[in-house]
Amino acid sequence: MCLPVAGETPAVGTRLTLTSWGRYLWHFHIPVYQKSLTAAVISNDDCASLYGEEMISPSVMCVSDGNWPKRVCSSDSGGPVYDQSGDVYILAGILSPRSPGCRDMNEGATFVNVLNFTQWITDNVNRYSSGRQKFLPNRTASNTNVSE
Repeated sequence: MCLPVAGETPAVGTRLTLTSWGRYLWHFHIPVYQKSLTAAVISNDDCASLYGEEMISPSVMCVSDGNWPKRVCSSDSGGPVYDQSGDVYILAGILSPRSPGCRDMNEGATFVNVLNFTQWITDNVNRYSSGRQKFLPNRTASNTNVSE
């Protein structure tokens, strides 16, 4: 999976995949297999109407899908939110539910917009992997081919 590059912020309506090992319902145990679902990016205005303006910033994006019973729970935090371009998977975000318990996908889910943190991620990978293989492939938005 690749980090996004400039210009790869998912547009409103883009369908992204969310994956996690979290619970299906708040009171259930952790599942033994990974779950995933797809949902569309919604506007920050729509997101603010679901969560309140104080919860929304440039570092946050929201997805929603009216196909209940898809749901996202607070135990899903940290799961990747990604887009696929050909055979390249692009990390759009990290799942970050804004409320305790579970929310149906028609109520939306939030994630951290990774594009705002790519420089920090790259700096830290380079800092802490000196002398070892670095796992960040080089690529550009116009060229989704991954090079070493």
